[in-house]
Formats: sequence, C-alpha cells, structure tokens
Amino acid sequence: LKALVCLLIELSLVTETDIRRELEDAADFLDTQKVAWAPEWQKNNLAQDIAKELLDKEVVIYTSPLLGSAGYKLKIDINENAKQLAHMNVFSELNHNEMQGWIFPKEKNVASIVLMSSLDSEDIIKRIHTTQEVLKSHGYAPQIITSAGTNHIQQLLYTILLGDYISAYLAILNGIDPTPVELVEKFKKLLTD
Repeated sequence: LKALVCLLIELSLVTETDIRRELEDAADFLDTQKVAWAPEWQKNNLAQDIAKELLDKEVVIYTSPLLGSAGYKLKIDINENAKQLAHMNVFSELNHNEMQGWIFPKEKNVASIVLMSSLDSEDIIKRIHTTQEVLKSHGYAPQIITSAGTNHIQQLLYTILLGDYISAYLAILNGIDPTPVELVEKFKKLLTD
C-alpha cells in the first residue's frame, strides 16, 4: 500500500495531504462506527449478530470486487481466530462454476455472507441480488451486508474492522482463545522434522 501511495504522489495524481486527510477522515468515521460493535452494546450489535449466525457452520463469504480484500481478510480471520472453516469468492467469478456447488450435498451446515458496497456497479448489484434469489431457492439465505461510508477507503476499512469484530466474537462463542494457531505450528514443526 505504501508503495502505491508513493507512486500516486510521484505521478502527482494525489498529494500527501490528500491521503493524510482521507485516512484521518476514515479513522474518525471508524471511531463512530465501532461503538455499535463494542461488547457492552448488546442490542442491534451487527458484529455479534453475524457471529451468532456463523456459529457451528461452514462459512461462505461472497464479496463485490471493491471489497474483495476485506472479504479475504474476513475469511482468514474466521479461520485463524475462530478456528472455523471459511471460504471466499468474488462476484462475478463465483457466478460461473461455484454456484453449481450449492446443489450437493443436499444437507449443508453453511452460513453465507455477502459483502457489498454502495459504490458497486449496477451489474454487480444485480448479480448480488440475483445470486441471493437463486440460493434462497435452494434453501440458503445469504445475509447481505452493505458497507457503510461515503468513499471506497471508508467502506473498505469499515468492512475490515467489522470482520475483526465478527471473528473475535465468533472465537468467544466457540469458547476458544483466538491467539494460538496450533495446527499451523504443528504443520511447521512437521515440515522441519
């Protein structure tokens, strides 16, 4: 990210002041948003509510292209922190072969989340809602989460921070400490033996 920022400044496409202002605005925005996800906040706590829906389920995360990196981070965080299996894919790629995978097995213990941005193209928004309809017809109701924020940076950071809270709450619900990575450590040890 730093290299990209330096390149944009070098090409005079943005100034350092512009970037600093954008990041400060995003930080202020996130400070106001994260209050609603705090542990003390029991009613309408989006992060806690989502974590409860994901408990004891395999998690499938679909994202719009604008939030792909946030979706991938959420997948990693659910794997590492909550010690729970999660998968991730991006629209429109998932609308090709992956959709067929929802047919079998008939009985699945799966929860699906769709991360979308208000800045997504009309085509992506249509794909998201059409995918939701198709999956509902097979008994699955993906929860669509529209990222808050007025620009891409705010929406991306909002989604990343929300994902951090979701994975932490999911770890708590699973009754585990999110910090150890026992299987990774075991794997590394076996590689060196």
